[in-house]
Amino acid sequence: MAYHDEEWGVPVWDDRALFEKLILDGFQAGLSWLTILRKRENFISAFDGFDPQIIASYGPDKVEALMGDAGIVRNRAKIEATIRNAQGWLNIMAWITPPPRGVSFGLTRQLNSGRSITILKGSGSVKTRNCGS
Repeated sequence: MAYHDEEWGVPVWDDRALFEKLILDGFQAGLSWLTILRKRENFISAFDGFDPQIIASYGPDKVEALMGDAGIVRNRAKIEATIRNAQGWLNIMAWITPPPRGVSFGLTRQLNSGRSITILKGSGSVKTRNCGS
């Protein structure tokens, strides 16, 4: 099987590929990995190419559509966990990704751990990111 020859055990550095692995691993719980691999292309299509930005915004209508998709594992808890995982993924990426150009730094606060955070202001939202080690 191509997966075992080309992917299994190979380090992955691509954010989208890592997110896909996270989601597919979640759906695999209690099932055969082969079951998930056979449905992989359907998962990619149903979950918008595993784009966490899109998945994080899924609402009840999309959940119901996914529940009706026979090409994926139709488990409401796993589908809803995927949406929460996408939201969490975006939060994590906000902390580890350098700020975009044009983002101004605001208030910096020292944490008890000796690390500092800076509130980033830009595009109408406020984000926090780790600025220390």
